[in-house]
Amino acid sequence: MDYIAYKELLEQTRKWYKTIRKVYCLCLKDYVIFNAKGLRHLRYDGKGKERPISEQVIRLNLLPHVIPLIKQQTQTYSQKKSNNGSKVFITFQGKFGTTKFRVVLIRESSNQTIYFSVMKTR
Repeated sequence: MDYIAYKELLEQTRKWYKTIRKVYCLCLKDYVIFNAKGLRHLRYDGKGKERPISEQVIRLNLLPHVIPLIKQQTQTYSQKKSNNGSKVFITFQGKFGTTKFRVVLIRESSNQTIYFSVMKTR
């Protein structure tokens, strides 16, 4: 994918992402909030370093499949507490065609659940 096509995909995804706001999760019996943190994590890793464009494109293309997974998922794949115990990372696994992917949500101490990441799995 050339750089111009990547920038167009990024801009279209940004506009669409901002319209989501929140999605009800059947499994958690709560809403999952879509904020800037999740969009930023598509482009940058946990240390603030920009991901390779090829990886960003994969994540941007998987993003539309996150919503149906969150809405329909009936069980979590894993739940892990952060080192200081202030957050819980909740993971779901999904499949789109032959592509397997994982969605990570964060439940913060405020009890809000936030979309955090999507990634392709092997």
